[in-house]
Amino acid sequence: MLRAGRGVNGALHSENRGGPLADELLERLRRLLAPRYEVDRRIGAGGMGLVYAGRHVLLDLRVAIKVLRPDLASARAVERFLREPRVLAKLVHPNIVHVYDTSPESAELSYYVMEYLEGEPLDARLERGPLPPKQAARLGREILEALGHAHRRRVIHRDVKPGNIFLVDGRAVLTDWGIAKVYDDPALTGVGHLPGTLAYMAPELLAGAEATPQSDLYALGMVLFQAATGRPWEVGMPLEAVDQAGLPRWYAQAVRRALRWAPDERWRDAAELASALVPRVPAPPPPVLVAGALALLGTPIYLLRCGLFGWCGVAPPAPLVRIEVQGDAPDTGTLACAVAGELDRYLDVRAGCPGERRGAGPPSMVLQGALARRGDSV
Repeated sequence: MLRAGRGVNGALHSENRGGPLADELLERLRRLLAPRYEVDRRIGAGGMGLVYAGRHVLLDLRVAIKVLRPDLASARAVERFLREPRVLAKLVHPNIVHVYDTSPESAELSYYVMEYLEGEPLDARLERGPLPPKQAARLGREILEALGHAHRRRVIHRDVKPGNIFLVDGRAVLTDWGIAKVYDDPALTGVGHLPGTLAYMAPELLAGAEATPQSDLYALGMVLFQAATGRPWEVGMPLEAVDQAGLPRWYAQAVRRALRWAPDERWRDAAELASALVPRVPAPPPPVLVAGALALLGTPIYLLRCGLFGWCGVAPPAPLVRIEVQGDAPDTGTLACAVAGELDRYLDVRAGCPGERRGAGPPSMVLQGALARRGDSV
């Protein structure tokens, strides 16, 4: 009897309770790999193979050993199974699972040895709730590093999804390259077969088109939406119908462009999307717009800052903005603090209320306005 759950290397973890065939395969594998490797126990199962924990004896290195199920070992199945280690051998990158060894053609079992990932797959992590957008963006940038590395070597993953992203010691690792496509290689999937996972598949793949790097970016866009909202992206949902409330504008814009239906309307490459996933704050608005906005807030307001708009030579690393509201109204101090709080969100600005000593400096400009009340708003 098999009990399923999540385990290492993104594989489906299983516990074997008295399975004689699995025990026999384990013993065959131990005999085949001795004395270079010790094979410990079965830790997972996939569509074509079983995964065992092991150790490289001379290096004292923990490894994961994936072996093709003997009942599936046709010539075509062996070719498909060994495709993954051949692809991974081209992709040496910290955010891609490493492959160390593979079986010779004459071996009685087809296997390969890869990095042992002791961590948590992203889909299991998201069961406890979404990630903060900045953390999700960092994860996305790391996976984009992996995809960019692969795309430059003419390899398309074709199955980017939370279950294939592993969180290991603070880094994200992209696993399961078994159906990856190398440009110009003959296809190993049958006619009419859709490679990948339907719930994370780009529209052009659903229509039968060939996978491109933009197909991987679309799938990652779905992952990024789910990572930050806790909700999976619904296949075929138009962008305008998606609730992106609560997402920072920079994050939402990056995801929306990745999820455009037409591949040529998405990000050009992984590096461009990674750049869009760097947290940003809005640039300070032009002085004329600032004056107009402050005119709605109250009586004469003096904005003191050297270098706020870059007009006073070389500005200090974090120039001070001091907000003062003049007038007899009892809430002028509250209004000044509210304006200061808005400006304080900018990374290159320190803003404070009147009387708060956070630095000094002569004013570079003075903006004045008048109080306007509209209903319950000021």
